[in-house]
Amino acid sequence: MRELFVSLFLISIPFQLHYLVCFIIFRYTLRSRSPGKIPPTVPTILPLLGNVLAFVWNPVEFIEAIVNSEPGSGQQNPVHLRLGFRSVFLVQGAESIKQLWREKSISSANGTFYYALRYLFGMSAKASRRYLLDDSGTAHKPQAQSKTADHNRIAYGNHRLFAEFLTGPGLRPLVSRFERGLARRVRGLEVGDEWICMDNFLELFTLDFTNVALEAICGPVLLTLDPDFTRRFWEYSYGMASLSKQLPRLFAPRAYAVRDSLVESVRRWHEYARERFRPEDIAADGDADPYWGCRFFRRRQEVLLAVDDFDERAVAAEDFAAIWGFNHNVILAAFWAATEVFRSPELLRRVRAEVAACASDASSVGFDVDRLVEQPLLQSIFAETLRLHVHIYNSRRTGHAAVPLGDWSIPPDSVILLSSSPAHMDPNAWNAGRHGEHPLDSFWADRFLIYPGDPFSGPKKKEGLCPHKAAAATHPGPPIFQLDASMAGSWIPFGGGALTCPGRHFAKRQMLLMCALLARDFDIEILAPDKALQNDWRTYGFGSQKPVGRVPYRIRRRAAHEL
Repeated sequence: MRELFVSLFLISIPFQLHYLVCFIIFRYTLRSRSPGKIPPTVPTILPLLGNVLAFVWNPVEFIEAIVNSEPGSGQQNPVHLRLGFRSVFLVQGAESIKQLWREKSISSANGTFYYALRYLFGMSAKASRRYLLDDSGTAHKPQAQSKTADHNRIAYGNHRLFAEFLTGPGLRPLVSRFERGLARRVRGLEVGDEWICMDNFLELFTLDFTNVALEAICGPVLLTLDPDFTRRFWEYSYGMASLSKQLPRLFAPRAYAVRDSLVESVRRWHEYARERFRPEDIAADGDADPYWGCRFFRRRQEVLLAVDDFDERAVAAEDFAAIWGFNHNVILAAFWAATEVFRSPELLRRVRAEVAACASDASSVGFDVDRLVEQPLLQSIFAETLRLHVHIYNSRRTGHAAVPLGDWSIPPDSVILLSSSPAHMDPNAWNAGRHGEHPLDSFWADRFLIYPGDPFSGPKKKEGLCPHKAAAATHPGPPIFQLDASMAGSWIPFGGGALTCPGRHFAKRQMLLMCALLARDFDIEILAPDKALQNDWRTYGFGSQKPVGRVPYRIRRRAAHEL
């Protein structure tokens, strides 16, 4: 046995020396003041694997360790990761992120889309490879050195279609369909004026409200052909970690089976719609139809089937990815926002006051939604929910020139990764209250509100103010919601720059509408203990996290005179 330990120790010596050398270089580069330096490589004990095991198997601790790699400096520095044979630069720090958003040469990282579609959404290797071959960028004019044919400009085609749907002429019809559908679903909930106990508050969102969103986006056919789609959608969503780690099908058969069944359901929906759709089926708004649901999916058939190596199953995988993106983050975020509102009677009272101020008989939901989404407290709840519960990776790619980020320089043709977690939890950026009574790992509904007369209010950390000497706040006027360009490097649930998520406006509207309808129409008591209402980190990096436990609750419908 002694000989075995000695042998293992001797074998480990080269690996320990490798780590020691990497660590010395890493710390020296971080402390160097030389301009234009390339971010240092995070030390690793395994030269060939690099940082891939820690990054994939425990990303929360790995990212936290990187953030704290220079104790006492108060800085978040960009670093270089070696993920097997892949090279990634992890950019962090508010100023570096803001500078990155302003960089015009930055484009989408098609390698990330390749990875997601290939391993998470089930696209074939041949079809997904088209993302790696597309070097034309997302702008209308292709990159100067690109040789990608117009019909193979898949990144540009997708970017344009999403922008048209979520920020252009497709948004208003989509919003109207969702608002009408949600109002019907809330009215139809089998809840009377007596308290009833329910098993899991999350299921109100993942089942009832997801169905509303799916029908508004995809039309009625998808759920008619597959009534179990929504339940399996969330089973897939919670099991994505197995797929992201690229575990063989043998070790995660259920995750693969559910994913494949969902893609097949989307393919059958496409087949059904292609056989029956006629141009005269399009509604008067120019968007909706009973088969494809909306212009977005009709146009995707034209654009994506024109791409070389794309077949019907590849398009089904693409559309399944889009459906996941439309629903996963916003539904979970709406759950968190509503949970926080109903956990605090005082916050619920304030929310109901803002909702009542927007009442309108002219609206299908009973209030002016355009006015609702501009209410300061509701906006602050929206922003704080995403800060606390959205932990997502954003990826970009540098062009043919290096990108300067302060004293650092990201080499040409490099993949850049940003994690929202260091930005959202940066103690140097965020206000934690006059005496630190609202730590960044807790929900504070007023974090994004500025109160006149209170210099300690607002989202930014207060520098140079002494809380013990400052006068007490008087709050002579209504609060003002603040989330401006100065926070662009600290609040990044939707990314930033030219490639900011186009769905952010619809997501905000969905979230606040769900919360407002529940607050107006129901009394709800959240019965779950605090430990059940922690983030479940198993899907870290994909966006909104689900709660770690079940969330039992009591609910009753409010009487008409209380509304």
